[in-house]
Amino acid sequence: MPTLRVALLGDVETTPLYSLIPAFTARTGIPVEITGTPDHAALNALLATDIDRFDLVSTHIKYAPSQADHLLPLDDLLSAEEIVPFKPIPMALSRMHGRLLQLPRNTDTRLLACRRSWLEEANIETPVTWADLAEAASQLTDAAAGRYGYAFCCQPSGLFGEFFELMTAFGGQLVADDGRLDFSGDAAISALTYLHDLVVVHHVTPPAMLDWDFGDVTQAFMRGAVGMIGDWPSSFPLLDDPEYSAAAGDVACSLYPAGPAGRFIYSGSHSFAITRACRDVPAAKELLLTLTSAEGQLIEARNGSLPTRADVASVIAAETTDPDTRHRLALLVETIATAMLS
Repeated sequence: MPTLRVALLGDVETTPLYSLIPAFTARTGIPVEITGTPDHAALNALLATDIDRFDLVSTHIKYAPSQADHLLPLDDLLSAEEIVPFKPIPMALSRMHGRLLQLPRNTDTRLLACRRSWLEEANIETPVTWADLAEAASQLTDAAAGRYGYAFCCQPSGLFGEFFELMTAFGGQLVADDGRLDFSGDAAISALTYLHDLVVVHHVTPPAMLDWDFGDVTQAFMRGAVGMIGDWPSSFPLLDDPEYSAAAGDVACSLYPAGPAGRFIYSGSHSFAITRACRDVPAAKELLLTLTSAEGQLIEARNGSLPTRADVASVIAAETTDPDTRHRLALLVETIATAMLS
């Protein structure tokens, strides 16, 4: 029996989901050799050159299309019973040209997180539109005190997402009908101008922000340097943890801001896929189903992730009694149904 070679996102030793892998080996007798990467940039770089070395890989609905020639379609491999627990939207996003290339691990979309006390002190409402956010950020900023109104990710994928959201919210269509990217037009100019003005004209963002990734934005909010950010489901338990966050107990979540054309959030799903080069497809299928099982998604959902399985979502909804957390889950469900941009 060959050893399964897998490439996984994140720190293997501390990611709770990956605790299922030693138990998988003990149960099945299938050995697993793991290569872990700290982030998706490192994972993408690895898979760009070495994807055929692996039997199963972490990927994402945004990145799987570029890997499609190396990923094994799952339609004939998985039964209807194995697919039916997954929600329709993440499953639809897991397809390319009709082929199921991956199983979704979670759903990632954003809400606006604000410091409740900062808004109250400034006597302003939670922003509803991007225009509202710019005005609120100006009122919340006190550069002399090291306090800024808003921050966003400025690294490649994150900055693209910010622009994509804004361009669409301003009425543009980044991906033309023929599949080409179209950066022309008033909406693109409006989106770039909006981001430029936040930083250069209104000075409502931290000076160091231009070097920040998603994690840096979250950390700035937690230490009290920023009053508003867009953040992901897995971050919210950390924002509310008094051991790590100065914002604990003071986080107000709301729907993401809307533009003239509506509300759009750059969203997606982390996922797992089997490669075409896989040396033991039945074994890789068993590991795929383990990593996306109800048990696995429940582990991650209890740590803040948004499950893609309906059975797990029902369990989490029943377990959640805190009013703020229930409100946040309701906002995420509404966002997935109405505003996902992928």
